[in-house]
Amino acid sequence: MPIKRGHLYIIDFNPRIKTKPGKLRPALVLQSDLINEADYPSTIVIPTTNRLVENAGILRYRLKRGQGALRMIAISFLVK
Repeated sequence: MPIKRGHLYIIDFNPRIKTKPGKLRPALVLQSDLINEADYPSTIVIPTTNRLVENAGILRYRLKRGQGALRMIAISFLVK
């Protein structure tokens, strides 16, 4: 399956490592399509969730319904 920058995919983040998510969840692809098309062995993504947290801080970004073709509100967060 071709991976495209800016698209959402369901990704298996198992096994869980410390605070990093360890389950199936949607993720937004950040990596350049040039690298994706070169069959690089990894892909840079941002995991998302629909569990909203008020005052989540600067490491979380709330996407509004309809933004990025979302049917619900989601939050993206930084994974180190």
